[in-house]
Parts: sequence; C-alpha cells; structure tokens
Amino acid sequence: MPNTRRFSRGFTLIELLVVIAIIAILIALLLPAVQQAREAARRTQCKNNLKQIGLALLNYESTYQVFPQAFGVTAVDPTAPVGTGTYGPSAFTVILPYLEQGNLYQQINVSRSALSSSNLPPTNSAYSKPVAAFLCPSAPGSSNIDYSAELTNSFNNFGVSISLPAGLIFGRSDYAPDAGMSADITGITINAGAAIICEPPDGPVTVGGVTDGLSNTIMVVEDSGRPGWYGSKGVASQPAIGGYAPVMGTYQGGANGPAPQGGGAWADPLNYIATNGSDPSGSGVAAGGGFMGMPAAPWTCANGCSNDSEIFSFHTGMSNVVLGDGSVRSLRNGMAMSQMQSLLSRAGGELPIDY
Repeated sequence: MPNTRRFSRGFTLIELLVVIAIIAILIALLLPAVQQAREAARRTQCKNNLKQIGLALLNYESTYQVFPQAFGVTAVDPTAPVGTGTYGPSAFTVILPYLEQGNLYQQINVSRSALSSSNLPPTNSAYSKPVAAFLCPSAPGSSNIDYSAELTNSFNNFGVSISLPAGLIFGRSDYAPDAGMSADITGITINAGAAIICEPPDGPVTVGGVTDGLSNTIMVVEDSGRPGWYGSKGVASQPAIGGYAPVMGTYQGGANGPAPQGGGAWADPLNYIATNGSDPSGSGVAAGGGFMGMPAAPWTCANGCSNDSEIFSFHTGMSNVVLGDGSVRSLRNGMAMSQMQSLLSRAGGELPIDY
C-alpha cells in the first residue's frame, strides 16, 4: 500500500526574515497615521476646552455685565505675604462656577487675596485640584505640580519680594488670558494693544468697550507646558545674557522655568500673559524690550516660538485662541507682531486680518 502521508514544509530563515521585514515596514507606514489621528483627537479636545472657557467668560459677563480682569483687586489682606495682599482671584478662578466647578469655587475665599493663608495649600486643597478644562492633552507634564518656586519667582519679577515654603501643590493650566500687546516696552506694563481680559488697573471691560468687535479680538490663548520652559526647538535652557535668571526647576522632563510674568497654574493671579514677542529661532527666549536686561530685538515672533509668557502650543504649526464672542480659532505659528496686535487690541481700530 503506497505511503500517502504528506510532510508540511516550514518557513526557511530567509522567508521568516522577509515576513518580519514586511510587518516592520507596514508598522512604520501605519504608525505616523495613528499618531496623526491621536493628535487630531487631542487638538479637537483642546478646542473643546477653550470653547468651554470662552462660554464661561461670556456667562460671567452676562451675570456681571463686565468681563473679569486678569486678576481681581482686593483690599490689602494681612493674611497674605507682604506685597501680595491686593492680588485677588485669577480670571480662571472666578469662572469656575460656569465650568461646572461650583463646588471647587465654594472652597475658595474670593473676597480675600489669592495668596491668603486661608486659600493656599496645604491648609486649603482647592488650588491643588486639576481642572480638565484648563489642560491641553497635547501638552507635556502632570496635571498638578509643586508650584512654590514658580510662584515666588513670578512675584519677584513683579518687584514683590516674597519667599514661599516648598510643597504648594497647584493645578496646572495650559491656557492663559492674554492681556494685550506689550512689545518693546520696558518691564511688563501694558500700554499698547490692551485686550479684553485686561491687566489691572485697566478695566474691567464691557462689551461696548470692545469697539474692534468681539469676533475680532482675542481673550484667551494657549501657553502650553508651563511652568516648564519650551521653545519650538524643545526644552529651553537658561540664556546667559542680560539679567535674566529664571528659577531652575524640574517641572517637566527637566525643563527650566519659569515664564517672566508667571503662570502655569489656574489659581495663580499672575497666570495671564502679555505678548512681548520671542526669538524667531525657537530658542524659547522671549520678553524683550529691556525686561531684566534682555535686548529689545530680534523678538519678532508673535506665537509658536516660546511659552515664556507667549502664545505657544504643542500642536503642529498652530495654536488655538478664544475670541471675544466665544469662538475658537487656530492661528498659524510665526505670525508678525503687527498682525497679533490687531487681534489682541480691543479698541485699536485695525482692520480684521486673515489667520
């Protein structure tokens, strides 16, 4: 009887290597598409966050007939560090009830200084809570951080010398009110291109005060990754020029911070920014105009070159902003300073520009 058994033939080593190579090529081709899809989803979520913030600001305006200032101003509060007693709650603190964070808002005494001992952690844990609407999913870093060094340095840059204990845990924010254009101006005083969410003593601003039109004027911008310090080239390093000596921290991945006007926590009254322009090379250096010895030029990049109190995101080629009517728009990176001033100023009389 003939033998009818058949022997299966296995893969040779060469065939196996070819199959593995084909699979690797397919994965390499597929991975960028997967990453792009994920980033598209993160970018959409970022826009949704900003939409919520825009609607919250409009609801605040509907209640009080004015937009909030970048931070509130209170009577001198003896329970706050000397020099900080008049800095009231941040703009993001006062809109918490309109972001479905009413319970969190109730834990904060907004009639006192933002840095009142009754408001600061660990006595009060409210500031330590991450708020999802204030976090861009494309940005690096944890949702809350030890903010002591950043907060101390922020006020020191404002000319207020304070020393805060370590361990003040604050919830981060990748968004900030933009109080306006302050290019080539010594220090941080905004005297040109004032925006809707303005820096005291300017404001508060009414709808009627936005004569350039709500749909043409920026309220809130992305300033992502703070208080870590980034440029378009990646993590920034301390510049060895002028008198600029930011505190050295380990906020995210060893990034050295902070932004000169502070920021990086939603409860920080100095979380807001003023657009000064930054180094177009993407080094991360910003805040020209003589600030702490930094030269005034060539800080010509209006967005996407530094998160050092500038408009910046981790999205490819663009950053998102909220306009005064609550709409969200994407701005291409590297816009000219004159273009950005047109978008920031609430009553500059400029013609609308293309984004």
